[in-house]
Amino acid sequence: MLRLDQARRNALSETLRDLANLVVGALTVGQFVGEQPPSVRLILFGAFSWVFLVAWGIFPAGGRGDG
Repeated sequence: MLRLDQARRNALSETLRDLANLVVGALTVGQFVGEQPPSVRLILFGAFSWVFLVAWGIFPAGGRGDG
């Protein structure tokens, strides 16, 4: 099992939350910028992915939301 010190856990937590923001931006906001009609499936997938990645990003920080 991989063991990380507090600084690395904080970095992993912050990176996962940043990744969540990129995913939601690409899959949801990007739907409204393009020329095709918005896809509800992609918007929902982006929203659920954001929730999952943020929750996963809070876990390495020790369950606290402050990183």
